[in-house]
Amino acid sequence: SSTAVSEQVAGAVVGEIRVVDRDSDDSHVFAVSDDRFEVVNGQLQLRSGASLSFDNASVINIEVTATDAAGASISESFAIEVLDVQDPVASNGFLARYLGLNDTQRSLDDINWSDAALHEESIEHIDYVNGGGSFWEGGLQDTFAAQISGYVEVSQGGTYNFHLGADDGAELYVNGQLVIDHGGLHAFSTRSIGIELSPGAHEIEVRYFEHYGQAGLRLEWDGPGTNGRELVSAYEGDILDTNTAPEDIVLSSTAVSEQVAGAVVGEIRVVDRDSDGSHVFAVSDDRFEVANGQNRTGTDSDTNEEEGGNVYRVQPWSSTSDTFEFLVDLENCNLPDQKVWSQETIRSNGSDYSLQFQEISSVAEWTSEGGIGNCSLGQVFACGWDDLALA
Repeated sequence: SSTAVSEQVAGAVVGEIRVVDRDSDDSHVFAVSDDRFEVVNGQLQLRSGASLSFDNASVINIEVTATDAAGASISESFAIEVLDVQDPVASNGFLARYLGLNDTQRSLDDINWSDAALHEESIEHIDYVNGGGSFWEGGLQDTFAAQISGYVEVSQGGTYNFHLGADDGAELYVNGQLVIDHGGLHAFSTRSIGIELSPGAHEIEVRYFEHYGQAGLRLEWDGPGTNGRELVSAYEGDILDTNTAPEDIVLSSTAVSEQVAGAVVGEIRVVDRDSDGSHVFAVSDDRFEVANGQNRTGTDSDTNEEEGGNVYRVQPWSSTSDTFEFLVDLENCNLPDQKVWSQETIRSNGSDYSLQFQEISSVAEWTSEGGIGNCSLGQVFACGWDDLALA
């Protein structure tokens, strides 16, 4: 169900392993080509004490072999992605970088923030009193810019209101996202916004420029972890758990039967470098919901095959473990009386339905024009309706 695992996590679970076997009561023994991995209770995982390093390899190729009770086996290759985990960040206040400008640079967009700084220093608060002085000792009083970055610590999650005051223009970024745009040439004024923050460390960046006249900059906040409205203080110390955005959502199955209220579609797994992070899910179609990590239809909802195709799994009648997946676009789930397959269409009761297939192993062929035909390996296409089952 997944092919990604975070680095530096001993015994980490990669995902669920499922064997497609017509013998529903058969048992299987697993072997993995890389001895750092094992299959336990249907899960592919690292052995106890074994972990991976992104620096050593970002992708690891393995082969998993499943052998049934009769000794028949099948092997499948997987490319396991190793996710890079952020190293701890040392925070010692806000880093303030001051850059020189010229008369033509009259907005934040005119500034190249990668230019060399005239001066750098560490500050605890972003609090430059509005007036005619410089932001740093012996520095410029006009035509300069400031880039101030660091981390703040949130002790209690909730809504935090940020207040950015500036003369001239300024912007505030939280966790890399622009949240306050207070750009342009103007006298000292303040703009505010409320955003949700989870407990832990969050990255802050303020960009500011001064053209001519007075100059000032201040960043304040208020929220559940503050004593009213106060200056934003920089976090000092090692930051071991900076929040990162989720990278992917993995769904273990994308098929569901029609007319089944509350049917489970598959397991939902979020790929997130924050290993202890929690997630709230929303689904664009309100007939679906995510409950206990499963994507399913609502308890009062069902789906109709007329609204889209289902994935079906076809298996040859010969005693092999080769399987094939097809996307079959049908009007309903009633099995047709006439069972004729071709390479491009399924004919049912005089109507043609589109058929798209993906080869997983070898492919078998329909061998007669009516009824249930025999399938044999090495031929070109598929079997009859009696071999169809939801994937």
